[in-house]
Amino acid sequence: MLCQRNNDVINVVNRSAAISDNNDNLISIDGIIIDITHMKKMERQLRMRNKQLELMGSELRKANQRLMEIDQRKSELVNIVAHDLRNPLNSIRMFIELLLKYENSPLENEEFLHKIEQESLRLINLIDNFLDIEKIETGRMRYRHQSVELADLIEHFVSIYHWEAEKKGITLTKDSLVPIPEVIGDKNRISQVLSNLLANAVRYTNEGGSINIRVRTVAGTRMSERFQPPSPEKPHKHVKISIKDTGPGINREFHKHIFEKFYQLSSPAIKNNTGTGLGLAIVKEIVEHHRGRVWVESEEGKGATFFFTLPIKNV
Repeated sequence: MLCQRNNDVINVVNRSAAISDNNDNLISIDGIIIDITHMKKMERQLRMRNKQLELMGSELRKANQRLMEIDQRKSELVNIVAHDLRNPLNSIRMFIELLLKYENSPLENEEFLHKIEQESLRLINLIDNFLDIEKIETGRMRYRHQSVELADLIEHFVSIYHWEAEKKGITLTKDSLVPIPEVIGDKNRISQVLSNLLANAVRYTNEGGSINIRVRTVAGTRMSERFQPPSPEKPHKHVKISIKDTGPGINREFHKHIFEKFYQLSSPAIKNNTGTGLGLAIVKEIVEHHRGRVWVESEEGKGATFFFTLPIKNV
């Protein structure tokens, strides 16, 4: 029951009893009105607390589920890393044995050495990714910014992955719409970006496919930014690098997830996907640290194009 007291609305409860004589004649009615406003307030607060606890419990259950999923992914990662470390090490050992035990032609020796170089690169890339993801999670990723000859860097990685692409019958090409300017950044980290993206392109492109690297300058970092000649009113401030392949492509629903740590695509078109799920997460961290952007344009069955931008020196 609601009543008013001193212009305040209060909650009350009425308790009353009839008083009768021996002949059951009503003599009087005794009653008492109890102010239960404070008790009602406490009940409301208790209900609110219960709702808050239910919400917190739900969030804790979700967080626990996420932690369990991450723990599961890390367990899988350990197995994948152990497997991936063994493969290049076995290859390196095999080719070294071929060099030591047999008399080979100079051409064969050169091929074996090139394969050892490629397997060593795979091994270093895998270890770097594994170590770098831990640095990202703990905020210990370090950068050394300097002037970087991007043209030389791209040429270097094209030459490195050309042999591996050729081995699969993949055509690897490079073109540029403009002279490639210098950029400001960490040379080793930018190398990681190029290496990761090229390694993925070669890995997922089928035999007889093609990979194309294109470089251009753009005014901004928007995904929709298209090439237009620079002008005094709109100078070009970024380099835009794209790596396009003719692989199985990526369904649009996965575009926002593939740059997450430990995320691996699950698709019938992608066979033997035993990657660690770390490379693209590291690419995203490095590019965004350099005030650039990274994204993918792709449809399942139509190949994929990965883009990233870097700031031009002295702009």
